[in-house]
Amino acid sequence: MANSKQYSIESQRVTIKDSVIKNLNYPFFDDLIVFYNIKASVPYKIILENITFEGIKFERGGNLMKLSHQQDDFLEINHCTFNNITNGGIHVVSFYSSLAATLKTKVKMFNITTNRFEAQDTRFVLLGEGAHVEIYNSTLKTISSLRIGGVVYAGSKQAVVKIYDSTFLNNTALEGGVFSSESESYIMCTR
Repeated sequence: MANSKQYSIESQRVTIKDSVIKNLNYPFFDDLIVFYNIKASVPYKIILENITFEGIKFERGGNLMKLSHQQDDFLEINHCTFNNITNGGIHVVSFYSSLAATLKTKVKMFNITTNRFEAQDTRFVLLGEGAHVEIYNSTLKTISSLRIGGVVYAGSKQAVVKIYDSTFLNNTALEGGVFSSESESYIMCTR
């Protein structure tokens, strides 16, 4: 069931806010929210604000969000809550890998809260080539993954993640319960 109270599309801004998305079951690999290969003649802003994701299960894997919007400005995810999620994370990757060095897929997350995120084949935040993610003032707890890097996995070239003033509690993974970085990726965490 998806309940969206407010959204707006303006010439240079897309905002989705004050929504509850819950009790969904995807039997096959799928994506819930996608911003993919967006082309615009003017700069634009995408904001997801005050959204609760609850009781969502991807039986064969998938993405709560697939973000491949390559632009100069950051997509913002503000005051969102993720409760009881199975096998679906946030996947950030450049649509055009040839532009990944100069035009990133940029995401800023503010005041994110997780509680009971379980994954077999994914992570809460999965960064691909050309991804740039910043996380601020968030509480990321009870995340478990059967893969490497349960909370954040930066597994491709030119992936960058910066984390500020955030808390990690009771997170587990096969290796790197909170972070894992490979292939010339960069992870920074400050308090």
